[in-house]
Amino acid sequence: MEKLSFKHTFFACCTGALVQAIACCFMPLLFVTFNRDYGIPLTLITLLATVNFLAQLATDSLAIFFVRKIGYRRCGVIAHLLAAVGLLILGLGLVAFIFDTAGGVLFAKFLNLFLKKKINPMIGAAGISAFPMSGRVVHKLGLEADSSNFLLMHSIGVNVSG
Repeated sequence: MEKLSFKHTFFACCTGALVQAIACCFMPLLFVTFNRDYGIPLTLITLLATVNFLAQLATDSLAIFFVRKIGYRRCGVIAHLLAAVGLLILGLGLVAFIFDTAGGVLFAKFLNLFLKKKINPMIGAAGISAFPMSGRVVHKLGLEADSSNFLLMHSIGVNVSG
């Protein structure tokens, strides 16, 4: 294993600070979304945030024992690099959602080249089974474009089959 230098430690600390800043700024946006879209009361959201804080505090307290075993510097570098890997995984998931949605729409357009009865291309955007709101969003956008569109059953069917 390569000896860790100041450059590695500095990179890990900067990456960790960036990841923590993103997490701290992102959390209040989720509170508003949970309250507005899902009707979860702010008292329950506050309770969940408190439980999360206490779990983090317990984890940090228990981590002291591991730090004493393997050293402070190594733990700092490992922790911040793992945080960066988590952020990278989130970014890759976002890219996957984007390509899945675009691929579904393009595939529906491709099928329309050969079918006599055309498929609404927005149905292709509902094919992400990990994102259950996509079916409802497709239905809502279809109604906005043409009030005679009723895509809910079709979009949810595509969403469930994912």
